[in-house]
Amino acid sequence: MTALEEPKYYTFEEYLALEQTQQVRYQYFEGQVFAMTGGSKRHNTIAKNIIFDLDRQKPDCQTYLNDVKLELQAQSYYVYPDVMLTCDEDDLKDDQDSIVRNPTLVVEVLSPTTADYDANKKKRRYFALPTLQYYLLVSQEKPIVEVYERQSNFWKYVLYENLEDTIFLERLNIQLKLEEIYRRVNFSESKEI
Repeated sequence: MTALEEPKYYTFEEYLALEQTQQVRYQYFEGQVFAMTGGSKRHNTIAKNIIFDLDRQKPDCQTYLNDVKLELQAQSYYVYPDVMLTCDEDDLKDDQDSIVRNPTLVVEVLSPTTADYDANKKKRRYFALPTLQYYLLVSQEKPIVEVYERQSNFWKYVLYENLEDTIFLERLNIQLKLEEIYRRVNFSESKEI
C-alpha cells in the first residue's frame, strides 16, 4: 500500500510569489493551488471574438482575457475566467494590478475537462459577487450559449442555440451575435463529448 501525498498549502503571499516566479497560472482555493492548463485554438478564438465585441461596445470599461485573476473571496479563492468585463472605478484605476474584484460580466468557454466545474461549483461563487450582472457559458462543440442574468432576487436563465441568435445584455447595452462569437470556428470538425 502506498501513502497518499498530503496536499501542500500556501499562504496568500506564497501563492502570489509562486505565480511571480513561474510561467504557470494557478487557481487558488483555501490554501491549495491548481495549475491552469492551456486551451485549444478554438477556445482561444471564441474568447478572442467575445473580447473584441465587448471592447468595441464598451470602450469606457475594461475587458480581460484569462491572464487576470478574479477575486471570489479575499485571500482565499482566486480564479482565471476566460473573459471578464469590469466598469468598476476601483478595478480600472491601476493597470499594473493583476486582480479584478468587481466584474459586471464573466464568460467561461467550456472545455470538456472544466465544464462541470464552470457550470456548477464556480457558478455558485460567481453569483455571490454583488457587482456581477451576467454570467455566460459558451460551448466549444456546438453554437450554444447559456446566459444567466441577475434579477432582484434570482438569476434568469436563457439558452441560445442558433448562429442567427443575438444575445442582448440590456443592463450593459451590449449585443452579442452568436455568428460573431463563433466566427472562424468550424463545427464540422467538432468531436462529440
